[in-house]
Amino acid sequence: MSEATAKMTIRLPEEDLLGAKRYASKHRLTLSSLVVRYFERLRLGEESPLPAEIADVAGTLPRRIDVRRAYVAGMEAKHA
Repeated sequence: MSEATAKMTIRLPEEDLLGAKRYASKHRLTLSSLVVRYFERLRLGEESPLPAEIADVAGTLPRRIDVRRAYVAGMEAKHA
């Protein structure tokens, strides 16, 4: 027995739609199946793991550092 489906229309920037189509094609998926997989992950509350490059450095800064202030100070120094 198949699940009931419903039709949906969404508006996306053309660049995003083309990127999604390329991704789906590269992974041998339909655009609909790509959207269904994403919505399933949202429904199940699964979060994507951090990319390896980010996970490697996550948590390396002490919590007491005001990252935003440090960034702004660095940019001001760089462009002074």
